[in-house]
Amino acid sequence: MTHFRFHIEHCVPDNADLSSHDLSELIVVVEGCGLHLTEFGERKLEAGDVFVINNAQEHAIHDKDGLRYYHVLYDPNQFLKPTPDTTRLPGYHALFHIEPLFRSTEALDTSLRLRRDALDHVVAVIAQMQDEYLRQTPGFQTIIMAYFLQLVVYLARQYDAENTPDTLWHFARVLAYIEVHYQESITLEELAAIADMSINHFLRTFKRLFGLSPIDYVIRQRLLKACQLMQHTDDPINRIAAQVGFADSNYFSRQFRKVMGKSPRELRKELQAVALI
Repeated sequence: MTHFRFHIEHCVPDNADLSSHDLSELIVVVEGCGLHLTEFGERKLEAGDVFVINNAQEHAIHDKDGLRYYHVLYDPNQFLKPTPDTTRLPGYHALFHIEPLFRSTEALDTSLRLRRDALDHVVAVIAQMQDEYLRQTPGFQTIIMAYFLQLVVYLARQYDAENTPDTLWHFARVLAYIEVHYQESITLEELAAIADMSINHFLRTFKRLFGLSPIDYVIRQRLLKACQLMQHTDDPINRIAAQVGFADSNYFSRQFRKVMGKSPRELRKELQAVALI
């Protein structure tokens, strides 16, 4: 059984030095105000602030006036598995992926700030998660993962409702657009327009953030969708290629081997072998 890598705690800042975790961290400020410190500087925290810190990034939270917050430590490989539903929400990309990427490379003076009613709802869900975590009655892991997914969707919706038209938000819209339209012909010009940037600036920023060009990112998303279809359907490879947006099945196979390190048929055999175990 996979180790359940999760921890939740209602915290009072101890004004310690910068430190890091081996898990990602969702922080929800419940009351008071304080400071969030990283190697790039400090940012003021207030009640309603919600943000994510990637694993291994050093940071600290200091109290200024009665700061109280929840921190939820989780393994993103276990808890943040993307679904076709969640990845269509720009707020999902912004809060759980793009913001943490920005925050790990530069000072980021932004986060989701919830209104009081929304904060009360989030705190209620977190309190249920914490109760399950502390009691650990049989089935608690499944319940916690269900609550966590509910929290992810709710926060993503709140981010969508409270967004401001900044660079981060535009990139979130780009990723959500790719998720919806990956089967279609997508051009660099089209994505740059969604990001409200010049093509050159968009290309440089996208590659700095994600380590891929926008078009290579689109190709990778198509290939990941193809892997899912190979695992869950018996459709021929050429039909799967067409379903995920490749008009030429030979080009699909070349790109698949380049990215995945093996041919589509080799991967399908491996997936079928695992399914038989």
